[in-house]
Amino acid sequence: MIFTPEKYRGSDSDRLQAAVDAAAGIGGGKVVVAARLPDDTSSRTHWLLDRALLVPSNITLVIDNCKLKLSDSCRDNIIRSANCGAGIREIQPLQNIHIVGEGRAVLEGADR
Repeated sequence: MIFTPEKYRGSDSDRLQAAVDAAAGIGGGKVVVAARLPDDTSSRTHWLLDRALLVPSNITLVIDNCKLKLSDSCRDNIIRSANCGAGIREIQPLQNIHIVGEGRAVLEGADR
């Protein structure tokens, strides 16, 4: 099954994480992130992250001809494994994670 952040609401980080969480909820799947469609809140076509995207086991994340960019207020990675971080006491092994860039896939840090 293929999931996309376009069908979810909230900040860009919320939408991307919701798509990953939905794929994880069925035991794994594919998340395809294409250029962000402009909406009422912004005319941006890139995804602006205010925290890392947490990726669990059995996920394929496809960055398809788009840009994931850190916001200036973010002090985190762009993508991070979901098994470690603040508040996580037992680190469980993860497996079968694929991150694929197609076309012009860009991961960009913050401006400042």
